Amino acid sequence: MAPNMTGQVPFHMAAIAFPGRGNINAMMNFCRLLSDHGSFLISFVVSEEWHSILSSDLPPQPCVQLCTIPDCIPSERGCAADYNGFLQVVLTKMEEPFELLIIQQLETPVQAIVSESFLPWVVAVGNRRAIPVFSLFPMAARFFLAMDNCDMLPVQVQTADLIAVHAGIPMLTFPIFLDQDADSRLIVEKWKVGVSLKGKKGNDDIVWKEDIAKVVKEFMKFGLI
Repeated sequence: MAPNMTGQVPFHMAAIAFPGRGNINAMMNFCRLLSDHGSFLISFVVSEEWHSILSSDLPPQPCVQLCTIPDCIPSERGCAADYNGFLQVVLTKMEEPFELLIIQQLETPVQAIVSESFLPWVVAVGNRRAIPVFSLFPMAARFFLAMDNCDMLPVQVQTADLIAVHAGIPMLTFPIFLDQDADSRLIVEKWKVGVSLKGKKGNDDIVWKEDIAKVVKEFMKFGLI
């Protein structure tokens, strides 16, 4: 591994997030912060589809390189149609190509892995390869507590939701799984401070930007934002 401009040899870390936009954004932001505060080379691992998405809308990061594994998971466009099946594939099909990539296909040895807590198989890879694994939990602390006590799960509300309510900011919801349906019902039906986009899905299970813009314009029309 070549030294950087300061003469230091960068610490090579592999990063992998759950394959969803919010999850990937959180991990990418963490990697940027990490690279700004130390001598790191971070191999950010995504599927081929996500590589094409990110390559088109993210500025280049000098210390963060995008690395790909084959598209072994359902497409981002249609995964909501069978989310349980999508979760099952993520938990069972990504492990092998990820391990192959970090062991055989990267130019320099990986010295550590940072992964999202929703990918438990990464720990198994680290154990087999004697690579330390660090877990990133990108969601609200209240949700972490809810997962620690499953009996509380239906009534937990994300901290960001409460902040928005307190600030008088209307919300658009698009619940998919876990606590999101409960949160959406509170926001839309009980507190009446938001609109759900779930009913606006087309036959392709996609809510198009025109539909989102229409709702936002309604908010603006009534001076809500």
